[in-house]
Parts: sequence; structure tokens; C-alpha cells
Amino acid sequence: MDVLHSVLGYLTGAAVVAGMAWSVARGLGRAGGTSNAWFDRFAIVVLAIVVVEVVTGAVWQASGGDPAPTHALLAGVSVAAIPLVRTLAASMGGFGRAEPWLWLVTYTVVGAALIGLFVSG
Repeated sequence: MDVLHSVLGYLTGAAVVAGMAWSVARGLGRAGGTSNAWFDRFAIVVLAIVVVEVVTGAVWQASGGDPAPTHALLAGVSVAAIPLVRTLAASMGGFGRAEPWLWLVTYTVVGAALIGLFVSG
């Protein structure tokens, strides 16, 4: 389970970098005509990967793994960031031109939490 958890961590890292790049491309108007629906689907896929990673980490911890005390907090941040932005955007009718940049911040937060998770073991 530890190996799967680590592999999912690297996969999440790659997805976060891709999300950051896509957010910048959208913000600069260079997304190549991709629709918001594809971007939203991508965010859901990233969230699903993070959730599976959290579940595998919980199983690993339950079977004797010993992560740092901050590990659960950082995992919570990485799970909560994407749904929070999606909910805020839906409740406000979108963020207009600022939306790609808010997604960039969101992916940066998830990436920072991921780095903290790698560091804290």
C-alpha cells in the first residue's frame, strides 16, 4: 500500500503541474479553444486521484504506517481546495476573467500541500 500511495503522490504532482500550466494558458487566452467543461472534468479527475491517495494513505496508516502529525492536516487541505473553489464559483455564477488565476492559486495550494506531504513522510 505504501508503494501505491507513493505512486499516486507522483501522479498527483504531475496532475497539479498540468493544472497549473492549463490555468495559466486559460488566463492568457492560449488554451487552444478548450472548453470550461474539459477543465472542470480535469479538476474532478485530479480530485479523484487525491481522494484515492488519501484513502490509500489511511489504509497504510491503519496497517502500521507512521506519518508525521501534520500529514493529516495537509491531506485535508489537498482534498478540500478543489471542491471549495468549485463551490464558490458555482454559488457566485463564476469568477469571470479571474477564474483561471484562482484555479492557478488552487493548484498551487494543492501542490504546496503535496510538497509538505512528501517532506513529512
